[in-house]
Amino acid sequence: MRQYEPAWKKLKAEGKVVIAAHPLVHARIYKALRKEKDMDLVYKMQCEDEEKQARLYSTRNASQLIISLRFYPVYRISRSDF
Repeated sequence: MRQYEPAWKKLKAEGKVVIAAHPLVHARIYKALRKEKDMDLVYKMQCEDEEKQARLYSTRNASQLIISLRFYPVYRISRSDF
């Protein structure tokens, strides 16, 4: 199991994860969770089937990094729409 995979699984399940770490590593943790999201092809396909897009957002509070997962609709335009 990869280092940040458990945090990604918790984020998928709960929609929010709070990580206590030194502020200097917050950017690295956020980047690692974004990479986990991008590597999860099954999750991408599920979101695509439901016509939604998942985006990560983060906030900081001293040594806490709060990462949340938000969903947005995906609008597809084809030639038949014109």
